[in-house]
Amino acid sequence: MKIFGLIAREKRLLALCAASALLHAAVLLFGRVDLRGSPAAPAALSVRLQAAPAPSPPAPHAPPPPIRSTGSAPAPITPAPAAAPSAAGWSAVPDNDDSAAQHVPGRQAVQLPPSALLAYAVTRSAPGQAPAAAGAAQLEWRVTQSDYQMSMQGVTGTLQSRGQLTDAGFAPLEAREISGSGGTDAVTAFDWAKSQVRFARGAGNLAGDGQDRASVLMLLSGIGLAEPMQVKDVMEFFVAGSGAAGTVRFQVVGPENLDTPLGEIASVHLMQLVQPGQARLDVWLAPGHSWYPVQLRVSAPDGSASTQSITSITPLR
Repeated sequence: MKIFGLIAREKRLLALCAASALLHAAVLLFGRVDLRGSPAAPAALSVRLQAAPAPSPPAPHAPPPPIRSTGSAPAPITPAPAAAPSAAGWSAVPDNDDSAAQHVPGRQAVQLPPSALLAYAVTRSAPGQAPAAAGAAQLEWRVTQSDYQMSMQGVTGTLQSRGQLTDAGFAPLEAREISGSGGTDAVTAFDWAKSQVRFARGAGNLAGDGQDRASVLMLLSGIGLAEPMQVKDVMEFFVAGSGAAGTVRFQVVGPENLDTPLGEIASVHLMQLVQPGQARLDVWLAPGHSWYPVQLRVSAPDGSASTQSITSITPLR
């Protein structure tokens, strides 16, 4: 029995020696063994997509410094003194050398009114007094295929105008204001080639739609005859006469019915816009009668007025 126990112990000792030998061999073959264990696996990478912020707008450029004038400030424009109103005619147009450059020519269509002789009765009135008969007046308008002639005598004075027909209507060549008192007639010449208007004492610039004090009345008729809707608001024209030239404006007042020897006439009332102290011209155009001026009135600053009202319309050939 002792022999079997000794043999068992020897077997266990041999097994331990064999295991130790195998362990040393493994170290020699594979290097040192890290007995600290395997390193922990890295944490998973979490990625979140986020929109990039919008780029900031570029800073605005600083405004340039104000330009300083090297000269003195322009002097304020002083309006010319108002001309003394004349009992025989409407106020003179302003004498302004820049008015032709500042004026914008109208773009209205124009149809020439037919030739006619208009006769009027004239009355005069004053504040606190009833209108009194003061004679007669007339307007003669003749148009051919190439030109026109016009003469009128009445509350606007004695005026004559002649000119040529154009694609835009008609253009005056010469206007004459008859003195009637032994004085010199005022003549206005229109030089369209040079865009100049000439008076007895000097010349001025001429706007493309320039008229004289007589022809502007028939231009109003032609505008209404071509298209009634054009007669509205404020209508302005470049007018030369009485030694001066400038812009004349008419405010469309509205429709009015006039009692005349021809019966009741429907009309459109236009009122000239003037400065204080100037005479004012009012015009009544009759759409049912070729838009002729069937009534004219010149009002003075003192409240007196001269009116010519239609009595007959005679067609001319």
